[in-house]
Amino acid sequence: MPFFVFSFLIGFFALLNPSLANGFYELPVKNRPAVLTFDHLPLQDSACLSAVEKRKKILQALRAEKIEAAFFVVGQELFQYPTGFTTLEKVSQAGHRIGNNSYSLPRLSQMDVAHYIADVENCNALIKTVSQYRSWFRYPYLDVGLEGAGSWDMKIKRSKEAAQKLVDRGYFHAYVSVDSDDSYLNTLLLNAIAEGHSIDQGRLEEFYLEHLKRTIPLYTSLRTRAGQSSPFVFLFHANADITALCLPKIIEMLREEGWNFMTPDAAFDVIKYPQAGFSSVVLEINALVPPLQKAKKEGILPVIEQVRASDPKAVTALFKQIVLGETPTNHGK
Repeated sequence: MPFFVFSFLIGFFALLNPSLANGFYELPVKNRPAVLTFDHLPLQDSACLSAVEKRKKILQALRAEKIEAAFFVVGQELFQYPTGFTTLEKVSQAGHRIGNNSYSLPRLSQMDVAHYIADVENCNALIKTVSQYRSWFRYPYLDVGLEGAGSWDMKIKRSKEAAQKLVDRGYFHAYVSVDSDDSYLNTLLLNAIAEGHSIDQGRLEEFYLEHLKRTIPLYTSLRTRAGQSSPFVFLFHANADITALCLPKIIEMLREEGWNFMTPDAAFDVIKYPQAGFSSVVLEINALVPPLQKAKKEGILPVIEQVRASDPKAVTALFKQIVLGETPTNHGK
């Protein structure tokens, strides 16, 4: 599910409960179970950091805090990037789990189920012999088949069919509870660098942490309303320079907020948390449809953008204010 869709859903629940719009949703203060996951392995060079620099920063931060994470591989990029297979080996040797993020990052909403499953299997063929491999699958773009054209019934049927075929092949749904939005945040960082801005590490960390503090409570609220009680799974991207740069501070903040990091194996335990498997896709859909239909009927959808914690315009403004030091402007909108 892309950035704007999650933003829409979060904003909707904030609208139903105005206290959420302030960025806070009360959960137990201590020992909130969580696991860190990183999509889009391997890594590529950027104008900010090289692939090797990103890998070293991420692994060092995890090692320093004694955290075991899960990394999800895009198969074709193992061949496209010079350090592809080396990165996969280094991450695995560091004790982190290796999962499947597909071969070519297809969107389930844009292709038939048979070809989608074949793409997943192509990636699996490349990684199944790697140490620390697990048969966990992470939908590219978090697209579970509900986007694009077509009737809602057709989309539900496609989503359920794909989920069942993945189960039949032994995969476990590597679900996401909290999306860091770091792909979008990283775009802001790289654009600023391309424009010649000098980036201060402290301000960059301040921005990232402020964004998480605003959005995490709303994600947890959305997940609670969808009936999920399994551990919280945080989504980051291995290729995001901004996450590599800020990960130590992110972990520090999460610990201070009461998050207790567990191993990915403990979180993705199909026996202990059967509701967290592919059936959760359908559970979340069923939980969200009635309130969305109610909102549409009552005509309140047009104002949702006003309370979105993750609205791209608001995030961009926050980046410019904190990282670039620009003064906020008000155009009367």
